[in-house]
Amino acid sequence: MAHYFKQQEQLKRMAEDEDDAYMNAQWANPNSLKSQLQGMAAKMQNK
Repeated sequence: MAHYFKQQEQLKRMAEDEDDAYMNAQWANPNSLKSQLQGMAAKMQNK
């Protein structure tokens, strides 16, 4: 019975926490790879 209650509480917390705050994180940037590769190319040209 306690396991069922804990599972229900966890499901409630997960349903309430459906925000997109992670989208502002640097690792979530869809253009990150492109910008890193362009930065590497610029560094190689400066040498």
